[in-house]
Amino acid sequence: MSNKKAASRGPVLNFAFLLAMALFFIALFPSGPWIRTPLAAVHVVATALALLTLAYASRMNSFSVQLVPPGTKLVDALIVFLTWIALGLVVFSRLTADLWSDAIYHASIASRPAQLLLYSLVGGDPETGTPGLEMNAGTFIRLVHSGIVIALLVLFFVVPRLLGNRPLAIALVWIAALIAGRVLFSTDLGLLKGSEGFPVLFANESMRDPHPPLRLLPLIVSSAVFGTDAFGFRMAGFTGLLAAMWAFYFLLRTRLDRLNSAVGLIAIASLPGLLQTSALVEASIWPPLAGWMTFAFFAASEDDNSPVACLVPLAVVTALAALMRAPGFIALAPLFLFCALAVSRRPQKTSDLVVLVGLMALAVTGALVFILFGTPAISEAPPSRQVLTALVGGIPAVALVTVMGLVPFFFLGHAIRIRSTHGAFLAAAVVGFLTLGILVFYGPTKSSLWGTPRYQAELATPILAAGLSAFLFSSRGKLPNLQWRQTEVLPNWARALLGLSPMGLVIAANLFALAAVDHNGARFLPHPTPPHTSSADALFDFRHAYSRARELSPGSTPYYIGYWYGGFPAVLQGDSASQFALFSNVNERHRSGWSVNFDGVVSDRDIGALIVDNEADYGALQYFTDLHWEREDFPDPSSGLVMSVFNRPAGARGRAHLRDTLPEMLPSMKEFIGQPMDEAFPKQMPGCTVHMEGVIEWIAGNAGEGVVLGGWGWHGNPSSQFDAVIAANSDGKVIGASGAPIGRADVAAAYPELGSDDVGFSVFVPVMSGSVNLYGVDQESGSRCPIATPYTIPSE
Repeated sequence: MSNKKAASRGPVLNFAFLLAMALFFIALFPSGPWIRTPLAAVHVVATALALLTLAYASRMNSFSVQLVPPGTKLVDALIVFLTWIALGLVVFSRLTADLWSDAIYHASIASRPAQLLLYSLVGGDPETGTPGLEMNAGTFIRLVHSGIVIALLVLFFVVPRLLGNRPLAIALVWIAALIAGRVLFSTDLGLLKGSEGFPVLFANESMRDPHPPLRLLPLIVSSAVFGTDAFGFRMAGFTGLLAAMWAFYFLLRTRLDRLNSAVGLIAIASLPGLLQTSALVEASIWPPLAGWMTFAFFAASEDDNSPVACLVPLAVVTALAALMRAPGFIALAPLFLFCALAVSRRPQKTSDLVVLVGLMALAVTGALVFILFGTPAISEAPPSRQVLTALVGGIPAVALVTVMGLVPFFFLGHAIRIRSTHGAFLAAAVVGFLTLGILVFYGPTKSSLWGTPRYQAELATPILAAGLSAFLFSSRGKLPNLQWRQTEVLPNWARALLGLSPMGLVIAANLFALAAVDHNGARFLPHPTPPHTSSADALFDFRHAYSRARELSPGSTPYYIGYWYGGFPAVLQGDSASQFALFSNVNERHRSGWSVNFDGVVSDRDIGALIVDNEADYGALQYFTDLHWEREDFPDPSSGLVMSVFNRPAGARGRAHLRDTLPEMLPSMKEFIGQPMDEAFPKQMPGCTVHMEGVIEWIAGNAGEGVVLGGWGWHGNPSSQFDAVIAANSDGKVIGASGAPIGRADVAAAYPELGSDDVGFSVFVPVMSGSVNLYGVDQESGSRCPIATPYTIPSE
């Protein structure tokens, strides 16, 4: 059937175009030189061949489905729309919650090309960036993302309509656009030329990101539509849930009345695993949606005399889920058995079978590529041992019930009843999905992540959807019969309500589970052992902490200590282009991985207030608390987790480093502390060569506070070292003395007559301001040589 003919039936979604767009994006998105290696060239060629194949496949009936089923009435659309609003209100607080940790990571990666382009336009010196780009950084990124979305829509939905039934021409346009896009986004030829060193997460080293790139396309589309804030990025997954709800409702309407269809839709769509993962920026929502849709169509095909529909679209959805998140390929278990059920009923077209095999191979290949590439969730322990450990401890079973609630599992039996061929295939599909899922999530996965709720949701949600769908389609909306002596005791309206009660109970259990969020930790619900050590889903009040840090840093920029994934938080908080560039530049300093050199932060005058993640502070809380920096805490209202803001003290105290112990002085000088200088060293020393360099370091902390002064010098000819350098206060009393001499090769090179380069000194004095007098002394003769009399300690 041609696309024109299909369109006459109403709005049609062509899954060949959708898959072509996905493969196009995967081949386009990796930035860097457009052909870096022979493997990159093979990638482009393979994608070109796939685009050509899909252009021809797009004419097949099996690749198209109607978005609005025949006979749909406005009231049906209104029911779905109102359900969308209701569930949106339930999770609205999570949809608007600040991004943190992994969420910022994925949003930043999705926005990487736009950030690089923005940074290149602002300029290498963000403090004097291009005046014309003093626009909101998020607005700029949103415009870039909008351009990408419009280009993809034109390529994959407008161009096919304009070129009609000419697949070769369509494919050639796609391939030309692919090559042009690779050049445009390359770092050696295109818009991003020379941007490798920019302080943007991973810069152009896309191969350092071990996650499937397709997961970024929904984020780009969502941020273009809803904005480049937390809501805009979180809506990517929730929009996917809305689309699945639309498809499921109209699937229910083929067998059930409106009321039962609406209640059944809410019962499954409100499963905690779906609502929780739909509000995440991570790609965890897509495998559950693929599994849900497969099991739903599986359950709907209960009639042994009816054909099995939508095999190719479901295979495309499963392939896309695997390309967006590697574990998505576990949905192949029910899909394979769904296909086997179809074959058992009637012969299938050879072309469709070839397409199905190809799509399944694409899902497996995509998963293997990114698993083997090195996902950070992979454990070094033997997978077989980990699976056995989990099974012996009963961890999968307890985890699934804990994260989802017990009530939905009561309906699982409807999916594993074997009363017919259909029941046998559906039961095998559920068991196969569960088995494959356990092997994936408890085998190669780090045990510290076993309690991560979004991992558990990917495994539990499709299984629950299978049981609930089987129950709904088997009930067919029949009214229950309650008789006493062969007489019906309830009116029809009461019987109807009683028929709705099972799904009503599920809805109530789902809402209770959502309300039972663990507000004291970083996870949705309590989990079984081993304990959940990842807090990637946690909620923090970063918004108010960042705003306060900005207020405290009018002439500088805030510095973030925690899980650092680049300067994208500045975009999320509405900073201008130059503020974003400055924040990115400054926050790249003093880091080695996630650890931070706190002394470097203190010494950096471009840094104002600090924002410290209490869950990953790397010692910053103790360090800056001991330095007596003013601290304000910003706890999240729902989770209780805290972001802290530290304000740099004014004056010299704001430059002090924390030290547990004070610098040592020479033991022979300790007896002179507190003595008048005129009594300790009354004589003047002739023939001195000295140089005062000033403050080397400000020191504060529980051990004491003060400054370390430094310089170099000697006396006599030929030169002789001072025994020590003494510091006296304005009253003439000794308050400090130097430690061991310091080698100064630079000084020795300038004065060849020196017999030794041990002419440097450092003296700790227990004052942060005012004036001190420094002398080089000779203990045997009791003489002194003035070095700086007085030396005024700078206030800044």
